[in-house]
Amino acid sequence: MEPHHSTGRSEAPPSRRPSDDHDPTVALLREATATHLAVHEELREERAIRLQLESNNDALRQANGILETVHETLRTEVEQLRIKEEVERARPTALVASIQSMHRALYVGSTSSHILRASLDVTHSERGYCRGRTGWDAHSRRRGRSGARR
Repeated sequence: MEPHHSTGRSEAPPSRRPSDDHDPTVALLREATATHLAVHEELREERAIRLQLESNNDALRQANGILETVHETLRTEVEQLRIKEEVERARPTALVASIQSMHRALYVGSTSSHILRASLDVTHSERGYCRGRTGWDAHSRRRGRSGARR
């Protein structure tokens, strides 16, 4: 064998070189390279999936914030409607009591007692009296209390 001019080593002729397909080291290197490429591709896919999931997570967090705001608004509206409902339920009862009170005032007592009751109601007083100029007694008095029936 002749030494090769560029490296100074001797080389076997190409026909006698061992085949790379049958060399176990080369086969292991090829298998490791294929495995590395497969793992690298899987990592790339997992990164893409992770980025997509993070994007979806951000969108869901934003939607959740909006839903919480809407939920709180609706909860406030429901509470206001409950209060309004209670007021509306009490209103007919108060109206009936007021009408009954007016009816009673119209058909019970004399004019002076009506004036006395109206004065007591207007002034929010608890007691009072009314001087009248009727008949023989020019100084007759009529006493009254709020809530007292005559």
